[in-house]
Amino acid sequence: NVIVFEEDRFLLIQEAKESCQGLWHLPAGGILKGESLPKAAIREVAEESGIIIEPMGLFEVHRNVQDPHELWRFIVVGKPAGGKLKKNPDKESLQADWFFMEELSELSLRNNMILGLLKRYLANPKIIPMDAYHHFVAGY
Repeated sequence: NVIVFEEDRFLLIQEAKESCQGLWHLPAGGILKGESLPKAAIREVAEESGIIIEPMGLFEVHRNVQDPHELWRFIVVGKPAGGKLKKNPDKESLQADWFFMEELSELSLRNNMILGLLKRYLANPKIIPMDAYHHFVAGY
């Protein structure tokens, strides 16, 4: 997941996937084989929202031990660095938009995790700087 925050607003995308179509969520997705976390964050935000980001750091890491694959979720914080907000649907998302925190409770969100996460970020926006992150090759 990627938190993109600018001028007191958060970037959200409206899901295109059939299982959660029309619901709003943070830009998110998987890391491709051989891809670094910062590159994955840049790619996913651009694909889903049209916005180009500069990854700033890591906010939180979540581990789902109930998932049979032990899913890890990295919460990256990025700042907008270009691009144009997506307004036309495709397979990645239906659209993207900026929202103030107060507006989020009026949206149909994919899950309640989003509100808690963004409230924690607003209360304490400390991150591990992205330049502290190192992408090691297999075998390290």
